[in-house]
Amino acid sequence: MARRSFYTKKLGAVVANTKHVIGVVRYHVISGEANKWSVVAHGSVHPVKVFSSREEAIQFAKQTASRQTGEVIIHAQTGQIRDRISFV
Repeated sequence: MARRSFYTKKLGAVVANTKHVIGVVRYHVISGEANKWSVVAHGSVHPVKVFSSREEAIQFAKQTASRQTGEVIIHAQTGQIRDRISFV
């Protein structure tokens, strides 16, 4: 059975409660369906890109956030915030 932690209310609450800084673009690395990892822009429910490993998703998010004033928020499979990487 595929796990759908991507759209849970609990994860939505965690994402909504992250600090808001004007002008900073946030990318969340989130566990998705079928053991895939998604990079989702803050405020969106659709992934920017989906990867087969967490490491690939983190690398993509870091590259994308580093090109602008951005932040990468890495979530555990449970949805809790595991780490933050800032390019401010």
